[in-house]
Amino acid sequence: EKENSPMFIVLRKFSSSVMFEAFVKGRIEDMKMTARERSSIMPHHIPLFDICCKYLSVNRLEFTITNIRRIVAKTVVSCTRHIAVGKSIAVRARALDLTADTPFNGDIAEALSDLVESCRECNTNLSVVFSVIWHRIGQTKGSMWRHQLLALHLLKNLLLHGPITAITECLDGAEKIYELKSYSNSKEESNKEVRLAAAQCYELLTDLPRLYLRRRRVAFAKVQSIVEVPKDSKSFADYLVGRLPFTSDAQHLHSL
Repeated sequence: EKENSPMFIVLRKFSSSVMFEAFVKGRIEDMKMTARERSSIMPHHIPLFDICCKYLSVNRLEFTITNIRRIVAKTVVSCTRHIAVGKSIAVRARALDLTADTPFNGDIAEALSDLVESCRECNTNLSVVFSVIWHRIGQTKGSMWRHQLLALHLLKNLLLHGPITAITECLDGAEKIYELKSYSNSKEESNKEVRLAAAQCYELLTDLPRLYLRRRRVAFAKVQSIVEVPKDSKSFADYLVGRLPFTSDAQHLHSL
C-alpha cells in the first residue's frame, strides 16, 4: 500500500498493536508444528497466511505482495468463511426482495418459507434478516409504506414460524413496532394496513404465553402434515406411522 493511502495508516497502527503481536506469535507457533500436527488441523481452520506460505514454497515463488494477492484471490473463493459470507449476502438480497415495493419474481410463499427456515442459522442469517426488517421499518417516506407493511408481515412470520431467538430480536425493537401502531400517511388505506400489521405483531410480543401457544399449534400442524401417510403406500415405515399416529394435542409439544 502507498504511504498516503488510508489502508497504510490502518496497517501502521495495527503493526504496533497487541493484536498484531499475538498474530505474529501464532504464526511462529504454526511454523514450529510438525507435519503430523499440521495434518490434524481441519482445512477450514488453517490460517490463510499458512496457505499462502505453503503455496509459495511448493511452487518456488517469491514472497511478494503481487503473488500473495493472486493466491489469496484464488483461495478465498473456496474458503468456508467466504462461502458463509456469500450465503449471508444471498439471504439479505432475498429479504430485501420480499420487502420491496416492486413485484416479486417467483413463488412468494415458497421464498418466504425458505427464508424463515434459513433463519434457524441464528448466528448469521437471522441477524441479517432482522437488519433488513429494521431498515425497512425505518423508511418513513410516505411512498415507501409498503416496505414497512411487508417488513411487518415478515416479522410476524418469523415470530410464528421462525426460531425462538426471533422473539428476542423482536423484543429489542418493540418500540419501533409500537410507533407504527399510530402510523400516519396521506393514504387512508395504507394507514389501516400498516397499523393493523403493527398491532398484530405488538400484541404477540406483549402476550408471550399466547405467542408460545400459537407457535405450538403451528408446529403441531406442520408435524401432522409431515407424518400424514398416503393411502396407497406399502412401505414398512409408513405402516408403523399409520399404526402409531401422532395423537398429541400440542399441549406437551416443545415450544421451539
